[in-house]
Amino acid sequence: MKILHRNSFILIFICLHLLLFAFACDKQEGPKIYTIGVINFSPAAEPAYEGFRQGMEELGYGEGKHIRYLYRGHIADKQELAVEGKRLLAQKVDLIFSMSTPASVVAKEVTADAKTPVVFGPVSNPVASGLVTNLKHPGGNLTGVTFSMQEPKRLEFLQAIMPSIQRICFPYNSKDKSPTLNLERLRPIARKLGVELVPIPLHNHQEIDTFLAHFPGGFDAIYLPTDSLMASRTSDFAHIALAHKIPLSPPQREGVEAGGLVSYGFSIFEVGRQAARLADQIFRGISPADLPVEVTEFKATINQTTAKKINITISDSILRQAVVIRD
Repeated sequence: MKILHRNSFILIFICLHLLLFAFACDKQEGPKIYTIGVINFSPAAEPAYEGFRQGMEELGYGEGKHIRYLYRGHIADKQELAVEGKRLLAQKVDLIFSMSTPASVVAKEVTADAKTPVVFGPVSNPVASGLVTNLKHPGGNLTGVTFSMQEPKRLEFLQAIMPSIQRICFPYNSKDKSPTLNLERLRPIARKLGVELVPIPLHNHQEIDTFLAHFPGGFDAIYLPTDSLMASRTSDFAHIALAHKIPLSPPQREGVEAGGLVSYGFSIFEVGRQAARLADQIFRGISPADLPVEVTEFKATINQTTAKKINITISDSILRQAVVIRD
């Protein structure tokens, strides 16, 4: 009996140790919770955040279970944006998702020493903006999603819909590299098409308010470039365009949904989903330096309701080439 009692004690002791070992292993092998800091300069980029979150969810990163986000909303002041970038870095985030060129420039600056991975999107000219050295081989701690030259095709679509267009309003932030470069690239295309681009430098919301309140006559259309500041006011430009019965061409599909007539460009939401795939690869151990910057897909989008409001009839041949929105 003593031997049996002793063996039982030994068996219980071994079982307890096995249970403790299994508990320790389970605790160690539990899912890692990644922390992603998000910085954004423009409210127009908000759909990218929603797309990013959906993309991460689709890839198996359940929010609250595998991942958490630190995001305080868009910050239009660049100095405050830099402060927010440093705050996120102090929180020891595993990755920063930056939306828009200004936010991505800040992300690059604040992570210069820490080398925290950064995924950006959308950004129009990542090489010209100094974010990466090469699209195929970024070479640093940043990679992300950009888009190719959309302006020629978009201007062609606008003219095809309304051949009588001659004078086009081009509002842009001349202190932003992205729309400035786009203007330079678009000018020879405009001359070839026989239309005049009229640049209107606007640098803040107050200047935009003043311009819209005293919108001058003589324009046949409004053409918004890939500009974070202008994109944040797409609805206001759409309202003015409708009031003057002229077409508005925003750079993204979301701008057409907000009342613009035609775009040839990308969906900001889909850019976010695409960026999520890059974040997933980084979490799997691939360096951003070795992840090529991806180019998002372009589609033509036409708002038929807007066309009716400004008395424009669009041919079936053009409509067949586009995603058609009807309210």
